Amino acid sequence: MKAPAPSTNPLPGRSGFHAGPLSASVFFFLLAICLAAPLAYLMDVPERDVANRYAPMAEAFAGGSWAYAFHPRVPMFHSALCGVLIRLFGVGGFTAAKLVSAGCFAAAVFPLFGIMRRVFDETIAAGSLLIYVINPFLLRLSGTGLRENLKCLLLLMMVHAVFLIAERRKSPGRYLYLGAASGLLMITRSEMILFCGLVLFGAMVYEAYHARFPWRSLAGTLLAAAFVCVPAVVNNAIFALPTPEVRYLTLFEALAGRAPSLADAVLIAAATPVLMSGISVAIVRVFAGDRLKPMLIAAGIAFALASVVLFVRETLRADEEMLFEVFLTFERAFDPLWSVPALIGAAVRFRDRRFSPAERLLLVIIAVHTLVVVNQIVLYDRTVMFSIRYLVPVSPLGFGWTFCGVCAIAVLLGRYIPGVKTRPATTVLLAAYVFGALFHCLGPLLKDYFEPRHKAVRSGTLLLAEIIRSHAPAHSRAAAPAFDSADYECAAAPGVFFENDSKYCVSAYLAGGRMVRGIDHADFYVTVPESSDAPSPPPSEGDWVPLDETVPMGSRGICTVYRRGEVTP
Repeated sequence: MKAPAPSTNPLPGRSGFHAGPLSASVFFFLLAICLAAPLAYLMDVPERDVANRYAPMAEAFAGGSWAYAFHPRVPMFHSALCGVLIRLFGVGGFTAAKLVSAGCFAAAVFPLFGIMRRVFDETIAAGSLLIYVINPFLLRLSGTGLRENLKCLLLLMMVHAVFLIAERRKSPGRYLYLGAASGLLMITRSEMILFCGLVLFGAMVYEAYHARFPWRSLAGTLLAAAFVCVPAVVNNAIFALPTPEVRYLTLFEALAGRAPSLADAVLIAAATPVLMSGISVAIVRVFAGDRLKPMLIAAGIAFALASVVLFVRETLRADEEMLFEVFLTFERAFDPLWSVPALIGAAVRFRDRRFSPAERLLLVIIAVHTLVVVNQIVLYDRTVMFSIRYLVPVSPLGFGWTFCGVCAIAVLLGRYIPGVKTRPATTVLLAAYVFGALFHCLGPLLKDYFEPRHKAVRSGTLLLAEIIRSHAPAHSRAAAPAFDSADYECAAAPGVFFENDSKYCVSAYLAGGRMVRGIDHADFYVTVPESSDAPSPPPSEGDWVPLDETVPMGSRGICTVYRRGEVTP
């Protein structure tokens, strides 16, 4: 793998972004902050994952309630980072999560610019940042408090480290940078453990090809393993489950026939990097010289084919409705707004023989990430249904081609339409792209504020939270939840039981309490929205008193709130 050389600029008569790399990065960083901050402020109703997991865990972390700050189902880095912000600034968990999302969204411009400048040139790198900061999905996520912007930042840092290593393979610090980014990514999203392992193994093979032993990449991989050990140690201390995530606990039990110990976890974390380094040396020695590249290509093709076959086998078992949902998931994750121009840009560069080895590496990273993440979900959950949030964070790696595609379209317009000049056409197309992307981003938010049906649900959720808060008993019956390794529940009170798990369930968190799993320890009971104005009947068991207020939920009708008649001190 050689350090990539700058490619030909798609804009005639200009060789680069004259403001300089740092000025370009800082400009787009500030622009990203200016775009993300209003979204974070206006998004006053949290997503379910934020309300039921991330925000309560961050608040528990800030308060030192360790049994509720961590959970073996949720990797710890995101909630710990949010908890630190709560301690420093005294904000709530939801606000802290939104600050992390917005900050990570803005900070990601620095590694992204570093990648694109090495793969293409400074002009295309600056254009990539423009495409990034107005990307509808990533920008919208920056105001939610979800983990995807943090994942995107760490993923870009990882890829940036790969290109830094390609530039100067003898620098130990660059391997440690790769290891730190990989380790933090693995304790942010557990499905990234396998992907990060493959990237680290690739770095070992690369180093072993040029040196006698890959000790620099081994050091970086050991650093990543040390990060993964932290949640294993924490989970063992609190829950007696020495694993970074419960899926790997299940995997160990299936292979070993017993539950792991802390010594098992530490031994696996220490031995795996050493084993990987030995395998990398063996591969390089066995397939020495010109045979190594064909072997790696063959292994990659075999991996891709096996992954595709696995996914296709599962999709063939799905019905038509599920297949349509799968199509929509990929269509939204690889949004045509950026992916169609990216295909055009990549095709033009390939036609002009400017598609460099560095670009092929980017394409491989995108493909491997997609295949690994999707098939982990297929294997573990036995479903082809998954959120687009699993795939969106890798999309910035394709934005260089998107910018090239927009420029290529402008060149074609100038070539075949009389009177159209390339540079004005490029400016107009980029302006249209920016406004289209921002409208796409703001659409759901504008619906929540102005579209009657969505506005009613948002207003009803906030009203429901206020009703619960104003009627909260002095002594809650919401006892501390029993630990469940498959699900997280905090200890905040009052406890609210909902007949249906929908968006308005976040009102429990907004009221200062929590959504409980069972009705036995609930202080409030919220019915499913009814189409009529008549209140829903109370639960058959227990002494429940209906509150005077009913909560309108737009076209979904109303929901009724019941409070326990007796409050146990």
